[in-house]
Amino acid sequence: MKRHLSLTLAVVVFVTFATSCKSTKEFANLAQAGTTYTTAMDRLLLATQQIEIDTTSERFLQDDALSNQSLESYQGLSNKNEETIRLIGLLRKHVKLLARYFGLLHDLATSNAPDRAKTAINGVVSNLNSVSNEIRGNPLLSGGIGKGVGLITSAIVNAKIRGALKDELNARKDTIEKELVLQEELLKFLSEHLKHDLTLIKVTREQRLVIDPLISEKPIASPDEWINNRRSILTMNLVAQELTSASNSITKLREAFEDLLSGKLTLDRVNSLLDDFDSLLTIAEKLKS
Repeated sequence: MKRHLSLTLAVVVFVTFATSCKSTKEFANLAQAGTTYTTAMDRLLLATQQIEIDTTSERFLQDDALSNQSLESYQGLSNKNEETIRLIGLLRKHVKLLARYFGLLHDLATSNAPDRAKTAINGVVSNLNSVSNEIRGNPLLSGGIGKGVGLITSAIVNAKIRGALKDELNARKDTIEKELVLQEELLKFLSEHLKHDLTLIKVTREQRLVIDPLISEKPIASPDEWINNRRSILTMNLVAQELTSASNSITKLREAFEDLLSGKLTLDRVNSLLDDFDSLLTIAEKLKS
């Protein structure tokens, strides 16, 4: 099994571990489904980054149509662009590191020699903390983020979870929940930020690339390009909607993590999470340019 498992797989592993579910086929199917969250998030965030860049480009074109633009005006908008792109890049790293952490928890649960996993976990958590600090220090987040009240600060790890895995969960459960809260709130922030961008880009781009060529007396020069442009414009709002859906899924995952620690998590709940992540990936695939 690949070490780079997604967050969902972590929940699956623990449910299987706690309930002594030994079905190889079931485990393999759930493991395959567990890769969907990280893949979907990466594609959604790349789509968000593209819209962010394109929105600023559309604004440059609008401003240039009104008056000649200076290097200073370009740099002013472009610098804000770069901060948002940097924030998106940090969130992509955060998603992958948290997935890596949960994959290593799987190793602790199944390995007879957990020392290597312990060492790797220390490195991953160190990197996760570093990325989290960078996210919280981003100028776009001046109001603060990732400071929500935790759900599991007083949770006691269930007695069925033993050994190195139990030690790790006791030591880091609060830290991991804070990272889940951070991801949850940052996805909401990016969704709202993107909605603002889409208000501008959809109107201007649709007029320039779809309406103007269509109402022109000349036939559309490249029909396939026109169709692609129209599809891309009309599906832009889905990106913001799916970022909100992803945030809601992280909320469910965070609550499931609490139930995991207390021994209340069920396979039905895991399957519900898997359905959420499958839907997320389906939309992300459709949004690929």
